[in-house]
Amino acid sequence: MVLAWRPDKKPNTELLALGYWILAECESNIAELENMTMRLEEEQKRASTLSTVNGMLRDQMDQAQVQNKFLASENAKLHDELLEMQHSCDRRAAQWQEDEASMNELMSKQHDRLIGLWKEVSSVRRQTAELKIGLQDHINESKSEIGQAMRSCSLAGEKLTNRLKGQIENLKVSWSLSKKDLAC
Repeated sequence: MVLAWRPDKKPNTELLALGYWILAECESNIAELENMTMRLEEEQKRASTLSTVNGMLRDQMDQAQVQNKFLASENAKLHDELLEMQHSCDRRAAQWQEDEASMNELMSKQHDRLIGLWKEVSSVRRQTAELKIGLQDHINESKSEIGQAMRSCSLAGEKLTNRLKGQIENLKVSWSLSKKDLAC
């Protein structure tokens, strides 16, 4: 049914109220649709952002899986190297024990040899001490003899000096007399 406005007729209030109600409902529905459209656009943006983040997370997960595989292979290599090192250490420990036993035997022989050398050194020291005492006595005797010889030399030197002084005086007197004789 089509309602047309006629100026000569009075409008029907019920119809008018119904029209206003329908108009209000339409405006309400339009506002609700606009809100829903805005929310839908926001959800689409959010979904797009989440999709981008999800893609980045997948890329990171793929990279992490690649790294995990690499680290797992490195771990296996390191484990093998560790086992080899452990075997090497065990072999070295056995060799070290053999070397230690050999070294202990050598040290025992060297110890015995050092004790023998020490006894010889002690004997030489004792002999040196005895020789030192003998030399000291000889030095003391020599000092005494040298002292006596020095005193004798000193006394002889004094006598010689006195004799030379006397001769010089005699020569001076002779010289004076010869000068006087020549002057006359």
